[in-house]
Amino acid sequence: MAETATNKGTVLLIGGTGYVGDVMRNRMRDAGYTVRLLTRSSSNNARYEREGFETVGGNITDTNSIVRALDGADMVVNLVAVIKEKGDVTFEKMNYQGSVNVADAARQTGVVRLIQMSALGAGNMPDYPYHFTKWRAENYIKDLGLDYTIFR
Repeated sequence: MAETATNKGTVLLIGGTGYVGDVMRNRMRDAGYTVRLLTRSSSNNARYEREGFETVGGNITDTNSIVRALDGADMVVNLVAVIKEKGDVTFEKMNYQGSVNVADAARQTGVVRLIQMSALGAGNMPDYPYHFTKWRAENYIKDLGLDYTIFR
């Protein structure tokens, strides 16, 4: 783990154990942030903690768990993206409602900044549910009045 001169604040990283999260969590830690990972399972928490990350149990589908995880955080980054539906893991539930839950929790707790990963091609295209749910999430966040960044 790289040593940092100053702590830039605490960030809750949702999706921080996934594909994009593998890179993002290390870069944020090395840039001087205290990185807290929201984890659905505690099976890898000891490893993440050895690497210098905080871990907290929770799920993007549960607003209350996000609110608890945001305690003391300055910023939240949502990297969750379901690209293939399976069972109850749907575009609607994860990409849209999960993002709504994150935004609502940020607003409720007064978190200063929200960073949201969207998708190239996100748009008003109901026939393409992945892109449509990402677009709807973008619009929800924009309309909520938070300080936000959305990247594709």
